[in-house]
Amino acid sequence: GRFINANPAWCETLGYSAREIDNIDIYTVLDEKFATDYEYILDKIKTGERTVHAEIGFKSRLGERLLFDCYVNTRKVGDDPVATHWLMRNITSLKQVEKSLCDINDQYLSMFENTHVPLALGDHRAEIMQINQAACELIGYSYEEAIGMHFREITHPDDMLESKTSYEKMMTG
Repeated sequence: GRFINANPAWCETLGYSAREIDNIDIYTVLDEKFATDYEYILDKIKTGERTVHAEIGFKSRLGERLLFDCYVNTRKVGDDPVATHWLMRNITSLKQVEKSLCDINDQYLSMFENTHVPLALGDHRAEIMQINQAACELIGYSYEEAIGMHFREITHPDDMLESKTSYEKMMTG
């Protein structure tokens, strides 16, 4: 777990100088939550794998948690692993954006499903992709029946021209 070398980008990202690298080991910077993942990498290396891919969390010098997409290559002498080379990409911001998008999606779905306002979402062909319970009750179809239906199948004949005109305006921007 001792560092032999670390490039300037790694040092800068984690907040260490090149001199400090000589005095720390992997456990100094490894996020405790990822200890099992690190042991997994070591086990794979010990069983002969030359390259292991994993997401590993590290702590910066200031205690900031960072997530990296890592490819770990093994250098061997004979059959014995003697060193590893880590190619790492900081994906902390990417994971934060993914989490935000998931949270937003969960909020949207909750609002969509739990409102008493009938809502349906259609695709570019005007087929229902998503529909809430209030809309199902309004049109008299179950969720399973409604999904994939064309809007003209649930539009009153007197409203067909207005619906078609609105749809065409929407599709042309």
